[in-house]
Amino acid sequence: MTKLYTQDAYCVSVCSNNYYVYLNSTSTTNPKQCLSSCPLGSYTLTSNVSCMPCKSPCLTCLNEQFCLSCVDGYYLTKDNYCNATCPYKYYGKTETKTC
Repeated sequence: MTKLYTQDAYCVSVCSNNYYVYLNSTSTTNPKQCLSSCPLGSYTLTSNVSCMPCKSPCLTCLNEQFCLSCVDGYYLTKDNYCNATCPYKYYGKTETKTC
């Protein structure tokens, strides 16, 4: 069975160079896409040229375990984790979502 992806409005069996495989779980019409960059909420996995989703509650991330920003209601700690509360002796800044 051939895998089919959409790339620049075309149907392709393999993504072109400098494109990343993105499995869009929210799309019912074209869940397999070839993108020139990974979308918000995912990071680039260069070993297999794909976009991987950030683990919740990370909004943006560098990899599976390194958050860059958090979803609403969570704060980014100095260790780059997202927590609902800040560690002891830290307070949450709501405008930046950081501790």
